[in-house]
Amino acid sequence: MAAGSRFRAAAAWSSSLQSSRRAFSARTPSRRRLEFAASLRDFTPHEGRGVYMETYGCQMNVADTEVVRSVLQGAGYSHAASLSGADVVLLNT
Repeated sequence: MAAGSRFRAAAAWSSSLQSSRRAFSARTPSRRRLEFAASLRDFTPHEGRGVYMETYGCQMNVADTEVVRSVLQGAGYSHAASLSGADVVLLNT
């Protein structure tokens, strides 16, 4: 195999490895996220509180919003379909 071909093959493998790492880390909650979720377990809101969320930006923002939504649902919050029905409004950018 020529040196140029070996370089291209190594570069392609490296790129594939980096993509795999990014995909894995996107699915794996960070330590900070887990600590945040654990800190919310002690917080008990009033029943019937609603949260309205809007997300702008990249797919990681969407994923982060889903993590927050899950944690808040576990703490007793429900999804508010509009701003007027929300006790809490979160904007993720």
